[in-house]
Amino acid sequence: MDEDRSRVHGRVSKPDGREVSRALVVIWWQRIRDRVELQSGQASEDGDYDLTYRLPDEAPGTPLIVVEARSPQL
Repeated sequence: MDEDRSRVHGRVSKPDGREVSRALVVIWWQRIRDRVELQSGQASEDGDYDLTYRLPDEAPGTPLIVVEARSPQL
């Protein structure tokens, strides 16, 4: 993996632990008044996702990263 890229991986699941297949997963850089989308992708049938992203050059030393999952099942 490229040195200036970061990785987010995991599994999308419901509160009862069952996986959410094919959810859209979006990685955001949360700023004070807005969000900047860094990467998005679709989870697998089992709800697994593995995404990489690169922060913009103007991002502060410790940016806030938000991972959002979207699905009609959620």
